[in-house]
Amino acid sequence: MPDHHAAITRRLRRANGHLQTIIEMIEQGRSCAQIAQQLQTSREPSRMRRRRSFTTVSARAWSDRSVAAG
Repeated sequence: MPDHHAAITRRLRRANGHLQTIIEMIEQGRSCAQIAQQLQTSREPSRMRRRRSFTTVSARAWSDRSVAAG
C-alpha cells in the first residue's frame, strides 16, 4: 500500500473512532451539551486533516497523471 494510502486509512480510522464515541454518548443518554462539545472537539482536527489529505491526494494524483502522460 502506498504511503499516502496508509496515511488516509489512519485518518479514516481516527475519524471512525470519534464517530463511535459520539454514537455511544447518544446511546448512553448523555446531554446535548456534552455531545456538542465532543462534536466540536473532533471537528476542528478533522477539518485540518481533510484539508491536508485532499491536498496530498490531489498532488499525488496530478503527479501520477503527469508521469503517465509524459
